[in-house]
Amino acid sequence: MKNKRPGTVRIIGGKWRGTRLPVPDLPGLRPSGDRGRETLFNWLQPHIRGADCADLFAGSGVLGLEAASRGAASVTLIENSTRAAADIRESLLRLKADGVSVVETNALDWLAQCDPETLDIAFIDPPFGSGLETRAVDV
Repeated sequence: MKNKRPGTVRIIGGKWRGTRLPVPDLPGLRPSGDRGRETLFNWLQPHIRGADCADLFAGSGVLGLEAASRGAASVTLIENSTRAAADIRESLLRLKADGVSVVETNALDWLAQCDPETLDIAFIDPPFGSGLETRAVDV
């Protein structure tokens, strides 16, 4: 389903199903579409409840918030853009999203210092065409 409102993306499942999130107009920021996210979360559903997750290159925060909506125990949203991080923080306040935090930093730097044993699931969805997915996996 195509996004009906430019500048927004919606959470498609869980307790916040149907909630729209702002998408800042930033270079390379193209949030995952509903259909792709639905497929991803159908695959991950048995592993989401109670999981500790990170959403690297969070952008709109939709991947991490989708996980939180579906029962993840904790979600850390990593976003380098001050504007995008501010939009995510506003969404967290509106949703009263306990267990979800935003870290405004470079995702690769955060990943390099992160203890991988503390994460169950990491979403790696960098800006389109940046090539950062390969670098993130290598870290």
